[in-house]
Amino acid sequence: MTQGGAVSVVRASSVDIDVLVGQYLVDVSAELAPETVATYQCYFVNNFAPRFDSLGSITSSAMQDYSRARLRQVKRGTVCKELSAMRGFLRWCLDRGYISDIPVIKDPPARSTGTTACDKVRVDLNNDRATKLITALPQWSKRTRYPVRDLILFIWETALRRKTVQRLRCPEHWQPGAATAPA
Repeated sequence: MTQGGAVSVVRASSVDIDVLVGQYLVDVSAELAPETVATYQCYFVNNFAPRFDSLGSITSSAMQDYSRARLRQVKRGTVCKELSAMRGFLRWCLDRGYISDIPVIKDPPARSTGTTACDKVRVDLNNDRATKLITALPQWSKRTRYPVRDLILFIWETALRRKTVQRLRCPEHWQPGAATAPA
């Protein structure tokens, strides 16, 4: 690991970083969910490619600068995920001999919050519009297999917050056949 200096490039002068990223994404597609690979591709295409034109340009200080700039645009959690993708890519490059060491890439401090990507907009829903939206939802989530439509319908009908619903437990809060929840 280097402490701020440039990455020691071994044989990447003849290989374009975009080609390496493509090869990396193909290799990790066997290990990661397709959605994760697509997310990594977005990170590299939209965020890393405009900033890093070669493996040699990826340094600890350049990644810190990237991290600070991204915190002005998105939340800390998003930046941490992007940095994790970059660390994985650099480990892959190291394993294949494209670089001889990996720069230290630190996550932003835990107290940094980042910026919300977009302003939240409050929308008033009437029953008809809510019913149409809920009906349009998938019955089950693709990856984690939970009943999306039923959950959202329950939240709409009870006006409970999602976190409150997630804390509900049976039989403490409800029993099969009961018309109401215990007080």
